Amino acid sequence: MDEEPFREVCRTLRDRFSPTVAYLICPDPEVIRRVREVLGELPLIVPVNLNGAGNDMLAAGLKKLGVRVHLIHEDFESDLGVLPQARVLLLSAHSARLFGAGDRVLLLVHTGVQGWGFFEGRNLRRNRLGELLQGRLRTEVLESVLDLSMELVREGREGFPVGALFTIGDSGSVMGASREGIANPFEGHPLRTRGIGDRRNWKTIKNFAALDGACVLDDDGNVVAAGRYINVGENWSAFLKGVGGRHSAAMVASAGTRAVAVCASQEGNITVFMDGKPVYSIGVRG
Repeated sequence: MDEEPFREVCRTLRDRFSPTVAYLICPDPEVIRRVREVLGELPLIVPVNLNGAGNDMLAAGLKKLGVRVHLIHEDFESDLGVLPQARVLLLSAHSARLFGAGDRVLLLVHTGVQGWGFFEGRNLRRNRLGELLQGRLRTEVLESVLDLSMELVREGREGFPVGALFTIGDSGSVMGASREGIANPFEGHPLRTRGIGDRRNWKTIKNFAALDGACVLDDDGNVVAAGRYINVGENWSAFLKGVGGRHSAAMVASAGTRAVAVCASQEGNITVFMDGKPVYSIGVRG
């Protein structure tokens, strides 16, 4: 497939699928420019390896064309190797908030191989989280915690950045491995007002999650308690030296129980911990 048929394919795919964003893997500036013209007002993302000679100028030129540049640190694979690489790049672009769960993404490839794909942004993230969880939790529960965390980090509180810590699942063990920092504001409240899957509960949950301590959720995503301080024993103290408080608590809580921990930092990073290790992260932009 040479350049002209590829442009026609791009136009046909745009009209057929009505994407909200396109992601083009291509090293050729002229092809990128012409695809930009074909796609019109449709937002276009292009990965650029800034380690390559002259690619800083390429990135600057693409930005002038209105292209969103996805900064990477690797060369594109030749031949069919670019296809599995595309999935990794898309996951990275999603984590960098270049497109969101609500986007309809058109993937375009023009390297030694030409091809295309189309997917819903939420399915890309959901599939990746499902692979990580392997049935430990329902994926939609973790997704709700991530979405709430992103909203909390973007909004802040009273004009100031905030962070938060959530543990999900194995709530009995987490409660036993933590201590009360404040009187539990959720105790005695009906489940319908404590479920993180219901956006109507988010305002209340965010208010208490922004306080010191962890917000503890059960396997179904119901808040069990807020303001819980995770107990860090002597065996962990030396290992955690220099690690921030929330990240330390996330590591300890997820290592000592079957819970999944989500740490949202004031700097705008959200990290998922399992078995004491970070397994997934998102950079949140304001």
